[in-house]
Amino acid sequence: MTGEPVLADSLEVDATELARFLGLRDHRFFEHEYRTFKPERSVFVQARLDGRLIGTQGIVPYPLFVGGKPLMSGRTERAMVDPKWRTGGLFAQLMRTCVSQAAEKGCDLLWGMTGLKVPFQYSGFLFFEGFYEHALLCVAPTRIAEDLRGQQDRRMRAAKLAATVPSLCLRAAGRFAPAAKLDVLTRPRNDRDVDELYRQLRGRMPLVVMRHEPAFLDWLDAGRGVERFYAYDGEALAAYAYVDLSSRTKATILDFAARDARCMRTLIRAIVRAMSQRGVAFLYVSYNVTNPLLARQRTWLVGEGFVPFHRGGGFVVRPLRFQDYNYLGDMSRWYITRLWNVLYHQAGLPEA
Repeated sequence: MTGEPVLADSLEVDATELARFLGLRDHRFFEHEYRTFKPERSVFVQARLDGRLIGTQGIVPYPLFVGGKPLMSGRTERAMVDPKWRTGGLFAQLMRTCVSQAAEKGCDLLWGMTGLKVPFQYSGFLFFEGFYEHALLCVAPTRIAEDLRGQQDRRMRAAKLAATVPSLCLRAAGRFAPAAKLDVLTRPRNDRDVDELYRQLRGRMPLVVMRHEPAFLDWLDAGRGVERFYAYDGEALAAYAYVDLSSRTKATILDFAARDARCMRTLIRAIVRAMSQRGVAFLYVSYNVTNPLLARQRTWLVGEGFVPFHRGGGFVVRPLRFQDYNYLGDMSRWYITRLWNVLYHQAGLPEA
């Protein structure tokens, strides 16, 4: 090896080489993640030595509301350094370049879902852990055997086995709890209805939440087979959820919110009916349990049959133009659901 690595931010890449370096099967991930939604704000830094790829770090734009104010954030992702260079400060160089480029392209703050505490802290990020809870609901006991035979993480298989009986008991106990009379639709009546629901839920509460722009949601959903549920009380949206059907017998609630317990019951029961018709065995959900709004909704989810089985997760955040540490330093203000974890769906790969 000669010289020093050369770092460059460019969306012109050899996608096949990149997929191989990152250990991904589907080279189409790059086109989707970096060239489809607001590519002018995307950052992708490659480090090369004598032409050989030895490191990567990307930033993907994510629109947020922070305290009701629209901001553009950048999600850090696809960090990888060749094992031979992991003690030489290359990750820090990649991140410094990414931070500089993201700020230049209009990002207000950076965040990421990761367990890599020290490298990110060294690069100026705050690190949080233990905030993210996972829960399962058993939809159809007759489909459990088929589901468990499928390829999946052994911890998820164990969680399903442990959650089945408690979930069915919770569902039986709550079946007569009153639900709201709502119209459940597959499309919003207005593209701003979800953002308006969050405005009402937030009140004066400081909150960080995704902006539900149609183009952004379509980009996140691409290739995943997402079904959307919008529950209306007259003209007002009272609850909603996005459900990922890309795994045959386990459906995942990517994002959700409800005005109150009765609205949540209507929403979840509509989802369970739909999933039962599709042969789904389990419904999975995850959320930031430290957020007051999500903590309250967690109680409603448990009442409908969800069994929490694990807390963990790592999250990093770094200020750029937005530097209010009342938000950046307080994980309870972040309305984080599974939607924040979504990346390009690689067809044919097992879900965690």
